[in-house]
Amino acid sequence: MDDLHKDQYQFTFYDRVTLPLVWVVLGGISLITIDYRIGRFFSVSELPDELEDFVDAAEHFGTPYGQILALLCLFAATSWRERRVFRIFLGTCAAGMGANLVKMFVGRTRPRSFDFEQHELFDSFVGWFLLDSAGSKAQSFPSAHTASAFGFAALLTWAFPSGKRVFLLLACFVGLHRITTSAHFPSDVFIGAAVGWSVAILFTGNTWLAKKFDRLEKQVAKAEDVFEKEVATLQE
Repeated sequence: MDDLHKDQYQFTFYDRVTLPLVWVVLGGISLITIDYRIGRFFSVSELPDELEDFVDAAEHFGTPYGQILALLCLFAATSWRERRVFRIFLGTCAAGMGANLVKMFVGRTRPRSFDFEQHELFDSFVGWFLLDSAGSKAQSFPSAHTASAFGFAALLTWAFPSGKRVFLLLACFVGLHRITTSAHFPSDVFIGAAVGWSVAILFTGNTWLAKKFDRLEKQVAKAEDVFEKEVATLQE
């Protein structure tokens, strides 16, 4: 089992700081250039049927249900001994919750609920510290699905570095789904990616949180070894 842990991805300064910052900058650029046009287009249009079906399916890379199913398969494939699945799942949940926390403080109307004929783009921002008073229609910023997907991609990359490109591609499809279903503006997706990725990375490396999980996983490994030895002794 130790072989599964020896090649964990080590996030660099680029991964931890530069990449999220790039996404934030892209979010700002999107806000002032393409948000209105893209939001308006997908408020009345859809993707071609086959592509829409594919993107709809990919959405579950950014939902707890899809993530649980994926991790369950992983857990079973490693004979129920891949201890990092719990860290991956909890870190992914934290990534999504991070975006949901921002939603409580920044009110923005979703494209599907925004009147593009009567309002300018910045009218989509409807207030601060609204908490949940305006409901889901005013919780466009940022995209929690995208945050969850990029958090999931970050932690899967940490555990299984060879799959990094595929994990990021799937996360991008989740962001695309949120835009094409008129649930979010492009800037919401970019900021969601930055939030989710940044939160998830806190569960890796030499952070206080990561060290707690490292210690817990070692304790679980020792308990498993003791249990296996006891079982082997009984079978002799």
